[in-house]
Amino acid sequence: MKKNNDNDEFLFLDPDKKNEKKNKKNKKIKEKKKKNKNKEENIIDYDNEIIVGVKRIDTEKDSNENKKNKDKKKGKSKKKQKVKNNKKVTDIKKQKKKKRIKSFLKWIIIITVILAGIILFLASPLFNIKYIRVENNNIITTDEIISLSGIKKEENSFKINKFITENNIKKNAYIEDVEIKRELPDGVIINVKERVPTYLLEVEDSKYAYINNQGYILEISSMKLNLPIIKSYKTTEMVPGQRLIVEDLEKLETVLKIMENAKANEISDLITQIDINDGSDIILYLESEGKTVYIGDATDINTKILLLKKCLEGEKGKIGDIFLNGKINKTNEAVFREKV
Repeated sequence: MKKNNDNDEFLFLDPDKKNEKKNKKNKKIKEKKKKNKNKEENIIDYDNEIIVGVKRIDTEKDSNENKKNKDKKKGKSKKKQKVKNNKKVTDIKKQKKKKRIKSFLKWIIIITVILAGIILFLASPLFNIKYIRVENNNIITTDEIISLSGIKKEENSFKINKFITENNIKKNAYIEDVEIKRELPDGVIINVKERVPTYLLEVEDSKYAYINNQGYILEISSMKLNLPIIKSYKTTEMVPGQRLIVEDLEKLETVLKIMENAKANEISDLITQIDINDGSDIILYLESEGKTVYIGDATDINTKILLLKKCLEGEKGKIGDIFLNGKINKTNEAVFREKV
């Protein structure tokens, strides 16, 4: 029953109408369900359906596989690029190496040509020797030094081997040092430094060995130079160019010390012989004064030489012996014993 607002009355409904209304309602519900069903059916299952124009959404598995494939492709691409780059670098290195070799060969050729030109120029007659000059020689003659050198005029000066030439000249015992110089274009200078004889050694057959302050034997000669004679030496082989034995070199040091002090006191020219057989009993011979001096050892030699000079001045013109060895006179004064 439904209330009618107009007539304020209750009306009884027809059963057919009531069913019709119910059917309509059911129909609407069915249509609504059908619509909902169609909507659900219209939802796309991307895992099972392929729709043209719509890109499929990968699952996690497909995504990982695709990523791996991409990484592989990327790795292969990088590897190819690396190989390509390495090849490019290798090619560049090869090109640089070829350039270096070409440049090196080029410079070798240039240097060879220049050197060949220089050699040809130096070998020209322009540098043939026209004169030879020897300098600072006082004992050995110029001709002898030139002969020893082996240098000849009209020879190319650049063909001279300085080392061999200098050694040839040094074969002479008097030559201490030598230097060869080219005076271009056509001259040669031989500069020598000579050893100077300072003492004599008496050898057999009335001959004398000339020696210098370093104990080098310079010459064996029968000519007696106005030099002090050293007596009681031990060297047996007198070969020019060689030195005295060590024992005699030590004695020579003592002689040099005595002569140095004698020269400082202006009496060195009076000493004609020095006997140094025993280091504790050195004997000096002053032939022009007619005196023999016994100086003992070389200790305090400066004082002894001063006493000797004083004694010579006081006993001038007398022949006798002078004692400075302290054996006779303990007052440390020179004692003169005149010979009758």
